[in-house]
Amino acid sequence: AVGVLVYREAGANLLAVSDAVNTLLESLRAEYPGFAIQVITDPSPFVRASVGGVSQAVWLGGLLAFLILVFFLREFRAPLALAVALPCSVITSFAALEALGITLNLMSLGGLALGVGMLVDNGIICLENIHRLRAQGLPAARAAAQGAEEVSLPMLASTLTTCAVFVPLALVPGPVGVLFRDQAVTVSVALGVSLLVALTLLPMLAGRVLPWKPGEGILPGYRRYHRVLARVMRAPGRTLLLVSLVIGGSAWGLAQFPREILPALNTDLLQIALRMPPGTDASATNAASREL
Repeated sequence: AVGVLVYREAGANLLAVSDAVNTLLESLRAEYPGFAIQVITDPSPFVRASVGGVSQAVWLGGLLAFLILVFFLREFRAPLALAVALPCSVITSFAALEALGITLNLMSLGGLALGVGMLVDNGIICLENIHRLRAQGLPAARAAAQGAEEVSLPMLASTLTTCAVFVPLALVPGPVGVLFRDQAVTVSVALGVSLLVALTLLPMLAGRVLPWKPGEGILPGYRRYHRVLARVMRAPGRTLLLVSLVIGGSAWGLAQFPREILPALNTDLLQIALRMPPGTDASATNAASREL
């Protein structure tokens, strides 16, 4: 028996290497039918399944975000505009990641899945402000331009504060920084693109495609929110106490968690190392391996 170990070069794509090796093995089997060629271990199916699962989670998360918006806004036109903006943000993020040299892997796709829910936040803010101006009687085009301009700085500040949480992860030295770099950059890029889309594409849709009627709201739950907010503001002491207890309990719970670099992975692979005493012949080694 002859064992051959194939390693990919640094920066090479594991799936491409695996496909090339399997193609070569098929040609060898056809050329030398007398030899039995068997692949002992191949990590590519695990990688394909993992990346496919995260990709599915990205699109499923986008669909759930749309359905939640329909449920809370109780109408279809604003969520439909956001549903158009969401894939535009994702596709543009792919282009930016390509320019930055980031591949589609578990960490980058995980960062995109994390950012999908955040991508609609800027759009909701922009659409609500445009509606407020339309309700005041402004023409659709003017309301779209002025509404986007009025919330541009708050939306920029909100996006930058979120990016400020993730960007430092890309600057951490050592293996942890290498591990989380793709995720941190992906989330930051996706949020930046969502801000750009919210200030360009969504106002265009609001001003030309979705002209709301004056007096028609897209966030009917606001009155209930204002009532709850008023009750909270009337009791600031109890509110601060409750928030402090929640923060303290969260910090205590975080301290109880075990810490490790990576979680345990189930690759459906079992490895057994058999070591026989020096001088053991092949027949005894074969018998021991068959017993295992």
